[in-house]
Amino acid sequence: MPRATSAEGAKLGIVTSSSKAVGVMARIQTSCAYVSQGGGKSLFLIGDSHAQQLLMGMARATTRQVKWHAWFEGGPTFDPEHHAEVVAQQLLQALKPGDVVFVAVNMNSPTGDPKAPIFIGPRDWWPGFMEKMHSVTISKGAKLVLVGDVQHIPMEPKICLLKNNDCASDRDVYLNTPRRIDMNKFVASHRDVLVFDLMQHLCTRDSCNMYVPGSKTTMAFECTHHISSWAAIYLAPFLCDFLAKHDLE
Repeated sequence: MPRATSAEGAKLGIVTSSSKAVGVMARIQTSCAYVSQGGGKSLFLIGDSHAQQLLMGMARATTRQVKWHAWFEGGPTFDPEHHAEVVAQQLLQALKPGDVVFVAVNMNSPTGDPKAPIFIGPRDWWPGFMEKMHSVTISKGAKLVLVGDVQHIPMEPKICLLKNNDCASDRDVYLNTPRRIDMNKFVASHRDVLVFDLMQHLCTRDSCNMYVPGSKTTMAFECTHHISSWAAIYLAPFLCDFLAKHDLE
């Protein structure tokens, strides 16, 4: 699977039928288990490592060609405002009418404190980035989808296993982190923007834990805040249904 790229000179990667992102967990039976064939309309997956973690699911959820751009937000040379402009210029060149742009970023503080703000540089760049992505997609006749992030689990999965603990987190707490609040405000004022919420599919009504829903053996997390390949593939049918509901297949 492709690794995250840096801000400077990063190009839009492409997931095709030859990618390792296709064919994993093929036992999942769904009419939505497509293989990207390329050509026609595209689906762009933009963001940090929390976008990259969704690649396997995206590749199975759509007939569109999946293109991706991921970065490491915590890098010492990361300049959010410059990087937002780099991404915007790449999308302006690549987007076509009818394309879809998914944006997924870490919405939780690296400290694990769900109430702690995430600041990169003098201010959090997230509200401005949403505005820029919306402006670009509107200008090109494309659709913007924001991805609601998953929660943190309190310990590394292997530690949870050793402690015989499912490492559950309070769902409601993580539904009200600063970046989620910013996202909700943005969507309320931009009615054309859609949200695909990971917690809606990876959590119960009250809590989220380290397992794929309905399982006590399949790990949903590969670390405290990144979902596993299995969780990404588990999400594929839900992604497909979401795209179909909004006529974005």
